Amino acid sequence: MRSTVTCLIAAFGMMLTAGCGGGGGGGGASSQSNPTQAVVAYSINNSSSTPLVGVQFSAIVPIGTDVPVDAGTHTISAQNIAAGAALSGLNMKVYGTYSAPIRKVKLGVMPLDGTAFTSGFKGEVISLTCSLTQSPKVAATDFSTVVSELFGYGYDQTAHKTIRLNALTSSVAPTLK
Repeated sequence: MRSTVTCLIAAFGMMLTAGCGGGGGGGGASSQSNPTQAVVAYSINNSSSTPLVGVQFSAIVPIGTDVPVDAGTHTISAQNIAAGAALSGLNMKVYGTYSAPIRKVKLGVMPLDGTAFTSGFKGEVISLTCSLTQSPKVAATDFSTVVSELFGYGYDQTAHKTIRLNALTSSVAPTLK
């Protein structure tokens, strides 16, 4: 009886440790234990029938995140900001600023050649690359801060003027590397 209990305890211990180690992350998380970079995809959904001609918004990045800026400015470095995957092949101007004391990024995108996003547009508009510090440790879920100050601009072809669109929603998808 004693040897059976000992065997059961040993078998239980082996089952507990069998699932340990090497697990990968999911949902944008990294399998790397100490990520040093976050690539954050900001997406929008335009449920309006008016095509977008530009978007701008703000977001708060988590503590432990650094957004590289050009020396002496708040302008996000060009190598750290790009048009999102949904805008591939379009001639777009992407811009952004970062205020480190309040951890706030202001981001925007607009077409340079008069091309409008399609009505009902949905997809990634801006990709932002950030550096991560090791303390405090940053997780992908820390980037789930709601995007604020979301503005979309459309062109009313009847009135021949730019209008503000209020039918926009946003989402954030970070990948840690």
